Amino acid sequence: MRYFLIAGDPSGDQHGARLVTALREKDPHAEFVFFGGEWMQKTLRKAPVVSLEQLAFMGFTQLLSHLRQIRDNFRLARKTLRSFQPDAFILIDYAGFNLRMAKWAYYHGFKCFFYISPKVWAWRKNRSKLLKKYCEKVLCILPFEPDFLHSFKVNAVYTGNPVVEEITPWLHTDRNKILKDLELENRPMIALLPGSRDQEIRAALPIMAQMQPFYPEYQFVVAGHQRFPDDYYQRILHNTRIPVKRGVTQELLSVARAALVTSGTATLEVAWHQVPQVVCYRTYPLSYWIARWLIRVKYISLVNLIADKKVVTELIQKEFNAKRLRKTLADILHNEDTKQQIKEGYRIVKSRVGTHISSRQTARYIFESLSSG
Repeated sequence: MRYFLIAGDPSGDQHGARLVTALREKDPHAEFVFFGGEWMQKTLRKAPVVSLEQLAFMGFTQLLSHLRQIRDNFRLARKTLRSFQPDAFILIDYAGFNLRMAKWAYYHGFKCFFYISPKVWAWRKNRSKLLKKYCEKVLCILPFEPDFLHSFKVNAVYTGNPVVEEITPWLHTDRNKILKDLELENRPMIALLPGSRDQEIRAALPIMAQMQPFYPEYQFVVAGHQRFPDDYYQRILHNTRIPVKRGVTQELLSVARAALVTSGTATLEVAWHQVPQVVCYRTYPLSYWIARWLIRVKYISLVNLIADKKVVTELIQKEFNAKRLRKTLADILHNEDTKQQIKEGYRIVKSRVGTHISSRQTARYIFESLSSG
């Protein structure tokens, strides 16, 4: 069978590569084309129709300045659908672009599968109607999403979360070997995960770094993103001599005693490693006000959202300051009751997420749907 995948950001590209591998297990003679990046390119050993660099635009200003490129991307997606005639059109996250493509594909007779559902439970609930009308099946990676989508009569299923596949190999590692390989000291570590976007890194990392003088018995290490060079982080750190290790987040979490984390998938990764964490987030006041007006959720971290209760402390906006962070970090490092409560919360999260390999479950649902006509 033929498959056309569109991923518009690095994480979607990575999920797409795993899905390609799982689809090949089900369908050894499968043919693929894709919009995406290096992960799918390496897996498929072929170039994308449109590369990630031509897709990953964020924010209103970037969208305005790249309108011509975005129009070209839509044109190329439509052209590829017509020429390749896929049996399955697989849309991976990237909701703004992909929902528009789902509509066009639906009216031209293509079967659409949406992998990693838009977060309609948080905002823009009206998108649920689009998912219902234009998508053969919506494949969700958060356990509470299908029930929400079912209320809109969307054909949605939970596939498991990609964090299971990504992190399981790191749960039984040799601590001493990792410290040696990463050229780190053999003493307790606090991992700093300031995110993968420039704005969130600049907002979070300086405050996180201020904790170092208060905990001299710990080594602080920044889990850097590969897209930013070392000197980028050092300029933000103002020569505090905190080492930056890029592209080795799982290795760092496998040996960390605690973590300071911006909101996002990273909070779930930290939970999987059983590391106590503080969730830290700050953005421009206007952006935050707009987000709070649009987004109706009790928590910002996936850990608390999945548990449906406070498992880890979230320091947001004005609450994210050095004084509050120091107090909260001391609590998760030294208060045994707090550590036990976090671990119990993590157990709830793990039980709800389950043990399914998301890429394999997704491939199975797509292949069975195609095979049944």
